[in-house]
Amino acid sequence: MKCLFKLISLLSLATLHRLGSILGCLAYALGGSYRRKMLANLKQAGFDPKELTPVVKRHLGMQGLETPWVWMRSNADVYEHVFVDEQSKNVIRRALDSGRSIIFMTPHVGCFEIAPIWVYEAFLKQYGKTMTVLYREPKLPCLRELVATGRLRDGMDPAKADLSGVRKILKAMKAGGIMGCLPDQVPGRGEGVWADFFGRPAFTMTFPLKMARQFDAIRIMAWTVRLPGKGWELSVVEWDEPLTGDLQTDARAMNRVLEETIKKVPDQYIWSYNRYKIPRGVKAPEQLGRKE
Repeated sequence: MKCLFKLISLLSLATLHRLGSILGCLAYALGGSYRRKMLANLKQAGFDPKELTPVVKRHLGMQGLETPWVWMRSNADVYEHVFVDEQSKNVIRRALDSGRSIIFMTPHVGCFEIAPIWVYEAFLKQYGKTMTVLYREPKLPCLRELVATGRLRDGMDPAKADLSGVRKILKAMKAGGIMGCLPDQVPGRGEGVWADFFGRPAFTMTFPLKMARQFDAIRIMAWTVRLPGKGWELSVVEWDEPLTGDLQTDARAMNRVLEETIKKVPDQYIWSYNRYKIPRGVKAPEQLGRKE
């Protein structure tokens, strides 16, 4: 698998995106459950599947092939393919100059892997800082090594979604550190609450919300737009809506911001992701009001 990833990384982005577009169409045609999940999620979010599916399936294929390219390339190679507007740069600069802890929230839009790389090369390196990135290990052993390889790089300090990772992030945040996470990733048991996401209850992570409250951290929403054959455009905005401390309320607020972000680039969200799954040991929303 690692050899395959290395071979993929030797290709140009233009070639990868062309191949990925074809791969995405094949996956859609051959993958019944994959196709059904994508169509159901698009419909749930209020989009017309007939209108968006032709482009969504191509971008999903591109995303699948560009990830090995990003993981196996150097920071410098990735950095050259990322374009960022001045307003976004100013948001990051002000946050760093404040001296406060920062939480980067990057939903599954475009190529979410490139955000921490660009932020480190453009800013964190100058400030002598790194980003502690929360991630969940893949179940397949062959993929664990690849994920570790892709994220064990300059400027990134990966933290597993377990007790050891929580301790690492707490230590970093206490020192005015920077945390990165995928806020629309389904958390495990005891790590989330049910909150509406595009009108349907989704088990939503609360860890970044807790960290933001505990350390008065600046919350930055970051997303990328894929520019086929060229690279990605990275945008960021500060999410400065006050948190209430009530996790249910704050999770709903976070999901609303995520929805607004996704609506900006609906064709590049990972609609095939099982966002509404029920983690093992977690009660379904309709069970919460029942008496045992």
